[in-house]
Amino acid sequence: MHWITKAIEAAYTFIWDLGDVGVGLMTVFNIIVILPMSKEALASLKDYEGQMKARK
Repeated sequence: MHWITKAIEAAYTFIWDLGDVGVGLMTVFNIIVILPMSKEALASLKDYEGQMKARK
């Protein structure tokens, strides 16, 4: 019975490790895409803030 518990624990650990790798990959890919877009994003933010000030 002990070996069944160990097998379940190993599978459980593997699934969590796989999830951690997936989250890490998504983070890396997002950073790769976000960095080149940061200039446009900041320009859009500045434009938005100017529009909000003009409404007041």
